[in-house]
Amino acid sequence: MISFRRTAARDTVLAGQPIATGDDVLTVYTSVNRDGRPFENAKCYDISRRPNPHVTFGPGRPHFSLGANLARLVSKGYFRELFRQIPDIALSGDLIYVADPLLDDPESLPCSFTPRPRAASPKGSSLPARPKGSTR
Repeated sequence: MISFRRTAARDTVLAGQPIATGDDVLTVYTSVNRDGRPFENAKCYDISRRPNPHVTFGPGRPHFSLGANLARLVSKGYFRELFRQIPDIALSGDLIYVADPLLDDPESLPCSFTPRPRAASPKGSSLPARPKGSTR
Protein backbone atom coordinates (compact mmCIF):
# COMPACT_ATOMS: atom_id res chain seq x y z
CA MET A 1 0.00 0.00 0.00
CA ILE A 2 1.49 3.33 -1.03
CA SER A 3 -1.29 5.65 0.12
CA PHE A 4 -4.63 5.77 1.83
CA ARG A 5 -7.54 8.21 1.91
CA ARG A 6 -9.41 9.25 5.00
CA THR A 7 -12.22 11.68 5.75
CA ALA A 8 -11.56 14.33 8.40
CA ALA A 9 -13.78 13.74 11.44
CA ARG A 10 -13.30 17.28 12.73
CA ASP A 11 -11.80 20.62 11.79
CA THR A 12 -8.05 20.76 12.27
CA VAL A 13 -4.86 22.31 10.94
CA LEU A 14 -1.96 20.16 9.72
CA ALA A 15 1.37 21.80 8.88
CA GLY A 16 -0.41 25.13 8.48
CA GLN A 17 -3.04 23.69 6.14
CA PRO A 18 -6.63 23.94 7.39
CA ILE A 19 -8.66 20.73 7.05
CA ALA A 20 -12.42 20.94 7.48
CA THR A 21 -14.75 18.24 8.79
CA GLY A 22 -15.65 15.99 5.84
CA ASP A 23 -12.59 16.89 3.74
CA ASP A 24 -10.82 14.03 2.01
CA VAL A 25 -7.21 13.64 3.14
CA LEU A 26 -4.69 11.55 1.22
CA THR A 27 -1.65 10.16 3.01
CA VAL A 28 1.14 9.13 0.63
CA TYR A 29 3.60 6.81 2.36
CA THR A 30 6.31 7.23 -0.27
CA SER A 31 6.68 10.92 0.56
CA VAL A 32 7.52 10.43 4.24
CA ASN A 33 11.22 9.61 3.72
CA ARG A 34 11.64 12.68 1.50
CA ASP A 35 10.57 15.18 4.14
CA GLY A 36 12.97 18.11 4.30
CA ARG A 37 12.47 18.61 8.04
CA PRO A 38 14.37 15.56 9.34
CA PHE A 39 16.46 15.03 6.17
CA GLU A 40 18.94 17.48 4.69
CA ASN A 41 18.84 17.06 0.88
CA ALA A 42 15.78 14.84 1.33
CA LYS A 43 15.48 13.84 -2.35
CA CYS A 44 19.13 12.77 -2.49
CA TYR A 45 19.72 9.02 -2.01
CA ASP A 46 22.45 8.79 0.63
CA ILE A 47 23.02 5.30 1.99
CA SER A 48 25.47 6.67 4.57
CA ARG A 49 23.03 9.25 6.04
CA ARG A 50 23.38 9.37 9.85
CA PRO A 51 21.16 9.65 11.73
CA ASN A 52 18.59 8.15 9.37
CA PRO A 53 15.12 8.27 10.96
CA HIS A 54 13.42 6.71 7.91
CA VAL A 55 10.13 4.87 8.32
CA THR A 56 10.38 2.64 5.26
CA PHE A 57 9.27 -0.42 7.24
CA GLY A 58 6.81 1.43 9.46
CA PRO A 59 7.29 3.76 12.41
CA GLY A 60 8.17 0.93 14.80
CA ARG A 61 5.26 1.53 17.14
CA PRO A 62 2.71 0.08 16.97
CA HIS A 63 3.43 -1.24 13.44
CA PHE A 64 6.65 -2.58 12.01
CA SER A 65 6.83 -4.62 8.81
CA LEU A 66 7.41 -8.32 9.38
CA GLY A 67 9.38 -8.39 6.12
CA ALA A 68 11.85 -5.67 7.16
CA ASN A 69 14.65 -8.02 8.24
CA LEU A 70 14.22 -10.18 5.13
CA ALA A 71 14.30 -7.05 2.93
CA ARG A 72 17.53 -5.91 4.59
CA LEU A 73 19.12 -9.35 4.19
CA VAL A 74 18.15 -9.61 0.52
CA SER A 75 19.36 -6.05 -0.16
CA LYS A 76 22.75 -6.73 1.42
CA GLY A 77 23.15 -9.88 -0.67
CA TYR A 78 22.07 -8.08 -3.82
CA PHE A 79 24.53 -5.23 -3.39
CA ARG A 80 27.36 -7.56 -2.34
CA GLU A 81 26.90 -9.57 -5.55
CA LEU A 82 26.41 -6.46 -7.71
CA PHE A 83 29.72 -4.98 -6.55
CA ARG A 84 31.47 -8.34 -6.90
CA GLN A 85 30.25 -8.73 -10.48
CA ILE A 86 30.63 -5.05 -11.48
CA PRO A 87 33.35 -3.58 -9.24
CA ASP A 88 33.69 -0.31 -11.17
CA ILE A 89 29.98 0.58 -11.32
CA ALA A 90 29.49 4.31 -10.75
CA LEU A 91 26.66 6.83 -10.95
CA SER A 92 26.67 8.68 -14.26
CA GLY A 93 23.63 10.90 -13.81
CA ASP A 94 20.87 11.98 -11.49
CA LEU A 95 18.11 9.77 -10.13
CA ILE A 96 14.98 10.29 -12.23
CA TYR A 97 11.58 9.94 -10.57
CA VAL A 98 8.34 8.74 -12.16
CA ALA A 99 6.24 11.75 -13.15
CA ASP A 100 3.34 10.85 -10.84
CA PRO A 101 2.71 12.76 -7.61
CA LEU A 102 1.16 9.69 -5.95
CA LEU A 103 4.11 7.39 -6.63
CA ASP A 104 7.30 9.43 -6.22
CA ASP A 105 9.16 6.26 -7.21
CA PRO A 106 12.52 6.10 -8.96
CA GLU A 107 12.28 5.54 -12.71
CA SER A 108 15.96 5.32 -13.59
CA LEU A 109 19.41 5.75 -12.08
CA PRO A 110 22.03 6.11 -14.81
CA CYS A 111 25.19 4.13 -14.11
CA SER A 112 28.36 3.36 -16.02
CA PHE A 113 30.69 0.37 -15.83
CA THR A 114 33.21 -1.52 -17.90
CA PRO A 115 31.51 -4.46 -19.63
CA ARG A 116 33.24 -7.80 -19.21
CA PRO A 117 33.89 -9.97 -22.25
CA ARG A 118 31.15 -12.53 -22.79
CA ALA A 119 32.21 -16.10 -22.09
CA ALA A 120 32.10 -18.58 -24.98
CA SER A 121 28.93 -20.68 -25.28
CA PRO A 122 29.18 -24.41 -24.63
CA LYS A 123 29.46 -26.43 -27.86
CA GLY A 124 26.06 -26.94 -29.49
CA SER A 125 24.29 -24.45 -27.19
CA SER A 126 22.59 -21.24 -28.24
CA LEU A 127 22.73 -19.99 -24.65
CA PRO A 128 25.69 -18.00 -23.32
CA ALA A 129 28.04 -19.89 -21.03
CA ARG A 130 27.56 -19.51 -17.30
CA PRO A 131 30.20 -17.53 -15.43
CA LYS A 132 32.71 -19.66 -13.52
CA GLY A 133 31.30 -20.61 -10.13
CA SER A 134 27.68 -19.95 -11.19
CA THR A 135 25.14 -22.37 -9.76
CA ARG A 136 22.21 -21.41 -11.98
